[in-house]
Amino acid sequence: MEKYDIIHLEDDHPTAFLCQRAITKAGLTYHNVQTLAELEQLLHTAAADLYILDGSFPLQPGVCKSFLADRATGKIRNLHPQAKILIYSGNNPEKFDDLPHVEYLGKDTSFDDLVQKIHSLLKQG
Repeated sequence: MEKYDIIHLEDDHPTAFLCQRAITKAGLTYHNVQTLAELEQLLHTAAADLYILDGSFPLQPGVCKSFLADRATGKIRNLHPQAKILIYSGNNPEKFDDLPHVEYLGKDTSFDDLVQKIHSLLKQG
């Protein structure tokens, strides 16, 4: 099974690129997927120390975005029950209140603060 520090579900290319640049600059391994279908497929061959999810993204390529963070969290927890999950989203934080053991960080946060949050979560047992 392939192992990454970070698996990031983000469909916005510029955001994914900037996150990848900041995260790899911090010395962490990073893999991006853009749809829930891609995440599901990857979860059978790879794992991460931390999963970063956008709040809204396509179910599969060519499909409009939907609020799918809850479904993605369920898929991750199904295969990796102790997984650390960070929601990095522009959506209202209250949308994620029903997701237990999930951290939230708004996309208005600087990339330096994002990396700092990532390191903090990775240090947790």
